[in-house]
Amino acid sequence: MTDPSQSATRVFPPEYPHSYFQNAHFRGAHEQRLPFLPFDPAQATLFSRSELMKNRLLVDFERIQVERSGLLLGEYVALEDGLLLIDRKGNPISINFPEAFLTSQMVFNATNTRDFWLRRQFLLDNWDSLPLIRNGAVFSHIYHNNYYHFTFEFMQNFRLLSSYPVGDVVIPRSILKLNFQLDMIGRALGDRRVVFPDGPVRLVDPVVTQSYQSYEGLRWIRGLMDVRAPAGSRRYFIKRSPQKTRPGNNIAETPEFQAFLARWHFESVDFGNGEHSIEQQIQMLSGAAVILAPHGAGLTNLAYLNPPLTIIETFSRHVLSASFLQIAIALGFRYYGFISEDVDEAGSILPDVPQLQKIMETTIA
Repeated sequence: MTDPSQSATRVFPPEYPHSYFQNAHFRGAHEQRLPFLPFDPAQATLFSRSELMKNRLLVDFERIQVERSGLLLGEYVALEDGLLLIDRKGNPISINFPEAFLTSQMVFNATNTRDFWLRRQFLLDNWDSLPLIRNGAVFSHIYHNNYYHFTFEFMQNFRLLSSYPVGDVVIPRSILKLNFQLDMIGRALGDRRVVFPDGPVRLVDPVVTQSYQSYEGLRWIRGLMDVRAPAGSRRYFIKRSPQKTRPGNNIAETPEFQAFLARWHFESVDFGNGEHSIEQQIQMLSGAAVILAPHGAGLTNLAYLNPPLTIIETFSRHVLSASFLQIAIALGFRYYGFISEDVDEAGSILPDVPQLQKIMETTIA
């Protein structure tokens, strides 16, 4: 007789992993907040041919985020990527995932494979031989290489640890490979120890945390880094050079746009792909009076700037998020946002140069 578990066809019933906060053994506090209340989005100036696109951007001011921290009582095994725990009965529990349908689907797909079922049974059979950690937490994130998500989601977990006597923080080794990651974690770790799991590890009563962009988080990260770029009179154009491109990643440098940059003496800035420290990135924006950029993680550095400062952010309809709009308002910057319906063959945004000229002439010059 053929062992069903060895078949390439999935014959076991589907499994729907739940999040840690839905677990009966979770003990902790949670808080609902609008990320940047009481700041009013009317403080920003938005340009779009479509009122629907503008409203799609502003809906971020109405979305409630939930920040949580607490203990998951019992004994669990954490897998190497730090995204799943397995309890003593073999139930998978989701941690360190943003609450969104797409990521929930990722957890479902990861656990409903033959390899996962076989490996889980192996872990259950060898449970007591796995390394054991007490007073620990597991930090990870599916977008850990993204500067924005790392800053305002992953790193905020350290802020939430202050109420717990955590000695060991389990972090996948793959996360600590970029300079900005090393920079931030080195400042936030304190007297805790980082544990790099080379395989599954057991944890007793692990601390679990979850955070998103918030005004409190913005103030915390500014205090943690303790680095500021002074305001001045310089004008910067931030160019994106991601390792993986997507539509709307950059502004198309048409002859008309290049002439605009030259007329207003914009200096080009390229933050690279994580090889620069945060202090180096902030230094690149020293003396900023105007920052023009496509929407992207490089604008995370707005968190370390000071007014007076004008932000001009461009969007394509492919990616709309008010993350940096909210940061700009919170820090007292003047903000202009452009939602473009037009892209070139490479997917780069075709900017509204006449409107950019008008902003520079009537507001900034």
